[in-house]
Amino acid sequence: MADTIRTIAELQALLADNTTGDISPQDLRDMLVSLANAYQKLNTKGWKDNVSLVSAAPGGVAAPTLTNFGTAGTLQRQEYAFALNDYVFIGAFHVNHDISSGCKGYLHCHWSTNGTSTNTVKWEFHLQRALGHNQAAFGAPVAISVTQAGSGTAWQHMVAEVAVGDALTLTEPDELILVSLKRVTNGGTDNADTVFGLLVDIHYESDRHATLNKAPNFNA
Repeated sequence: MADTIRTIAELQALLADNTTGDISPQDLRDMLVSLANAYQKLNTKGWKDNVSLVSAAPGGVAAPTLTNFGTAGTLQRQEYAFALNDYVFIGAFHVNHDISSGCKGYLHCHWSTNGTSTNTVKWEFHLQRALGHNQAAFGAPVAISVTQAGSGTAWQHMVAEVAVGDALTLTEPDELILVSLKRVTNGGTDNADTVFGLLVDIHYESDRHATLNKAPNFNA
């Protein structure tokens, strides 16, 4: 007989009728298959975002400019427009307790332009990172870059994500990753539209669980 995956309500009803001795070996198999299926769904890894806003522009000539963004309305929104070599500081990324240990984190930039150019835009992330709980010190910034072509449509929502080889290895929770975002030349013909850097975040693989402990060793 084929195994049948049953709902929780059906399993509860099945167990309740054992006062009459009506649970069969097949019923037990169905219960195990049903519970295993539910357990697998709870433990399947999935992807989440660790989000940090474009938070603070530096002083001086390298700061992007708050500029009208999108079609004008009753409340005109402004976002940072990046000329070449403009940069901002991003709020710190905190590595969460639901990471799958040793998973990869993919930094990416959400951006847009006010025009129709398809010339590429190159973003550069400058990272300083350290494990928490007195395990490490922040070192000198390390640069990672990503280049993406403009869509050719004004105000299109673009997402430029680093290549697999530039993904970050996330080993344990409570690490901080400090990021600065800079627009740099693509080495050829740069996009001449007004280029907006909107948001930076990290795609990471989650095992959907908390850690057993709140400090190292997190899972022992």
